[in-house]
Formats: sequence, C-alpha cells, structure tokens
Amino acid sequence: MNSEVEVVVPSIHTVDIKAKLILIVKFGGKILKDKTPVDKDAVHGYYALFEDPQGNKMCLYSPK
Repeated sequence: MNSEVEVVVPSIHTVDIKAKLILIVKFGGKILKDKTPVDKDAVHGYYALFEDPQGNKMCLYSPK
C-alpha cells in the first residue's frame, strides 16, 4: 500500500503574501508554511500554505 497521498491545492495569486497571511489569521485561518521561495533564489516567486477556518488547505503565490 502506498502511504503517499497526492492532493490538489488551490492557489491564489497575490502581490503581497505577508499582508494576505495577516488577514487570513485575523479571520480565523492558520498559517501552515510561511512565505517561502519557490527555488533557491526565488527566481519563480514565493508561496505560502494556509488553512481557512473550515479546514481547507490552500496556497498563496506571488511573483518575485
């Protein structure tokens, strides 16, 4: 049995991940992974993972 589970995580494009994370927490969400570069030098931008108040996991994405 394969213990790995693949899921689709909806992604939301934003220009300011930090500001959106503040709003997410303010309205009852939870940060799962703070702003993180997509690759070593963030050539492809940044992402963050969060959970909304209903428990849905989603991703924020911003270009460099």
